[in-house]
Formats: sequence, structure tokens, C-alpha cells
Amino acid sequence: MELAKYNINIAVICETRFLESGSLNDLECSFFWSGKPEGERREAGVGFVIKKDIVTMLTEMPRPVSDRIITMRLSLSKDNFATIISVYAPTMTNPDENKEAFYNQLASVLSDIPRTDKLLLIGDFNVRIGRDNDKWPLVMGKYGIGKCNSNGEFLVVSSK
Repeated sequence: MELAKYNINIAVICETRFLESGSLNDLECSFFWSGKPEGERREAGVGFVIKKDIVTMLTEMPRPVSDRIITMRLSLSKDNFATIISVYAPTMTNPDENKEAFYNQLASVLSDIPRTDKLLLIGDFNVRIGRDNDKWPLVMGKYGIGKCNSNGEFLVVSSK
């Protein structure tokens, strides 16, 4: 109902914490997720919620990569496609090998996407941002509290 209320066709979601991968369908939307196998601690999980009429535009069902990455490819027109990647990066408190594995896996996924596709990489990169935005004025917002933005958002893009 929330997607319809705000006229949202596709939403990426993080921290689903669902088991393995799968999908659920209702009258208006389909939910696709990618999580951890049974028996492993589920602390991440990613997915898509897609309006039914958009699901018909998929060239294949969303592809679970890991509990932190899931992809899907849409047909926009005869020869135009878009690839959407939902990600949930490990937090700073994760061991370096977990972070390294995530970014290596993401690099591998990105290398497999056709260069002609429109690409949307969306999700939670679990970054911390401070008040010093002088070096990145088109990327970082200037409003923060301590070492993070007050609204929890990472990316503030200017159209300059």
C-alpha cells in the first residue's frame, strides 16, 4: 500500500534477514530477496519490491548473488535495458576480510553488466560522514551531527 501511495514502481530494501532466496507475490507487488543459507546468522539480506506491471519487463527473475547483493535487469524498450543492483555493505565494525569480500563480489557483478545497460546501484553502503564537506561539495551534504549525517543519508547530489 505504501508503494502505491507514493507511486513507487520499484523499491530496493536492505536488512530483510530472510532465509536463502525467494519471492512472494500479492495482488499489486512482487517481493524478491536474497539472504543467508539456513543455519547461518542472518544479519543482512537485500531485495526488491516491484509492481506487478514492472515484473513483466524483467528479462529474467532477479538474481540473488549473496545476502548483500541482488540484481535484476529490465527491458526499457527494444534495445535498451537497465540493470538495478540492491546492496547492503558490511558495517565498519565487520572484519576487513568481510568488507574486502563484499567489494570484490560487487566488482565481479559490475564487470558482468553489459556496457550499454543503464545502471542503478542502490542500497546502504554503511558509511560515516562528518561535517567537513569542503572536499566533496557535490556529493556530501553539509548538515551533520558528530561523524554522521543527522538523517542517516549518505549521498546528496547537486545538479551543478
